[in-house]
Amino acid sequence: MRKGIVSFLARQYRDVGPIFRIRLPGRRFVCIAGPEAVNFLMSHGQAVFRSLEPMANFHKQMDASRSILTMDGIDHVTTRKAQAKGYAARALRERTGEVVDITRDEIAKWPVGKPFEVLPAFQSVIAEQMGHLMADHSPQGYTQDLSTLLGGLLLSAATIPHVMKLPRFRRARTRAFELAKTVLAHKRTVGPRGSNRDFIDLMLDLREADPQLLPETNLNLTVLAPYMVGLDTTASTCSFMLYNMLKRPQLMEHMTTEADALFEQDPVSEEGLRRLDVSRRVVMETLRLHPVSPAVLRMTSNSFEFAGYTVPAGTQVMIGTAVGHTLEEYFPEPERFDINRYTKARGEHRQLGAYAPFGAGHHRCLGSGLVPIQLCLTMATILRELVLEPLVPDHALRVRSFPTMQPVGFRIRVLGRRPHNAPVTN
Repeated sequence: MRKGIVSFLARQYRDVGPIFRIRLPGRRFVCIAGPEAVNFLMSHGQAVFRSLEPMANFHKQMDASRSILTMDGIDHVTTRKAQAKGYAARALRERTGEVVDITRDEIAKWPVGKPFEVLPAFQSVIAEQMGHLMADHSPQGYTQDLSTLLGGLLLSAATIPHVMKLPRFRRARTRAFELAKTVLAHKRTVGPRGSNRDFIDLMLDLREADPQLLPETNLNLTVLAPYMVGLDTTASTCSFMLYNMLKRPQLMEHMTTEADALFEQDPVSEEGLRRLDVSRRVVMETLRLHPVSPAVLRMTSNSFEFAGYTVPAGTQVMIGTAVGHTLEEYFPEPERFDINRYTKARGEHRQLGAYAPFGAGHHRCLGSGLVPIQLCLTMATILRELVLEPLVPDHALRVRSFPTMQPVGFRIRVLGRRPHNAPVTN
């Protein structure tokens, strides 16, 4: 599983079917996997699963009583509805100029002619974007602390409950709490930017309306969540996307042409974003091979039948939502990078339960609408500004699958900066 959770679950799915047991040191799961599991989660998930126990240690380590990750029922519905407005694609579309300027400022720091590691560079880009979009506050100086903290929290929730006692994780948590207090103080002093309320504004509104639903003790985790989630998911997906593009110079050429057409308009328009067809399909295929949420853990609150077996209440269940991405019957030659899967003629992603890169059900990733646009716009800005060195065809990417899927030691080189009159939008 450490070498690749999706490929491991897919092998078991092919060998023994869509339901099986997994034994780990000190833990046991029943696993349901594949499109059948996705469809079951979407239709019956609210009735038979709860999310508290598998992720309880995550919010406890942040001195919070609970979070949206561990909520179910009406409290989850209310909180998710409020948070969804902050993560809506519209929040980015209305501020594309700002996202472009932030991206330009960050990639201007990338060295020319000298190899550098991609993931930390993208973490800085995404953290700045999310900070301004979600909180109107830069996380500058705290990005590495947030990345360290998130890694510790995920390890603590998944397999090593005492890891957060280590000094580096304790320091990271202290620094993150410092950022959260700064953001809250800024918001309470400055207030919303115009009529558009960002994620933190919406959460403060929710707290004022119902202090029990979002008590003061839970504010630190709530404020830090949009910063941290981008570091873990969006930055990694940007890295994977760049890898897939650099291995295919012809694909990079098509995406560069799209980027130039996008920036010929001033400002960048919503219609221009919709015309990023190749870029959109590169995002979709990247997410198929490197899903944001390959599997989720749940506890059964009620017994249920699945594939001829009864799973009793009180059982810890792993749901392999991304297993369908690897199955030949849904995606022919599943190991091949092929953006034509998502044309109208083929539409392989439309098969029921087959494509679920952001998870499924009522806990599906809130950023599933925003992130693809963010990825397209970020990569278009990079291609508009920089000349990147293609990778040799046999370059193999090393991937770490635990606690989350990330590239390891992936380095690139900027060959030069493209000459053009880039409009200043800020």
